This record gives sequence, C-alpha cells and structure tokens, in this order.
Amino acid sequence: MKSYPVGQGNHNNLHFILRSANTVFKLCCFPNTEKIYIMSSSCKTVIDDIEVLLCNMRTELYNKWGYNLIADSSNLLNLRFDNTKHLISSDYYINS
Repeated sequence: MKSYPVGQGNHNNLHFILRSANTVFKLCCFPNTEKIYIMSSSCKTVIDDIEVLLCNMRTELYNKWGYNLIADSSNLLNLRFDNTKHLISSDYYINS
C-alpha cells in the first residue's frame, strides 16, 4: 500500500491518493484535525477481507503522515463525493 499527496484544496485541506495492487482511493485530509476521509474508490477485483484492507490503509496513513482515516468496513468502498464541499456537508464528515 502506498500513499502520496496530489494537491491542496480550497477548504484548508490536502488531497491524497492511496493505492494498492487492486485498489485506488482518493482521499481528503484536514491537517488541523489530523483526519483523512475517503472521497472515492475503485477496485479491480473483489476484496476478500475488507477489515484487513482497512487496517492496512489506517497503518499506512498514520505511520507515514500522522493522519487518522475516518472510515469503517461498512462504508469503505461505497463513499463517493464529487468535491470537498460535498464531503464536508455529508453525514460521514459531520458525524466524525
């Protein structure tokens, strides 16, 4: 699993890509809260163990960047936001 920043947003946030051999996640990070959120994902194959994937994602993001991934196995592959404005007005963001 590998993560890297791809740019700065308009809402005091950063955008990241997190990828493995079979998945790509677009992420939105808010450095002031040390939280990182899923904007969208794509998978090449069926994921056998979502919990293992989630654990690997959290480990990569926290160990490399110091950010906490806000997600759980029930919504990991189903989140999709067109932009940061949609993310920050969502229940996913508000309830975190």
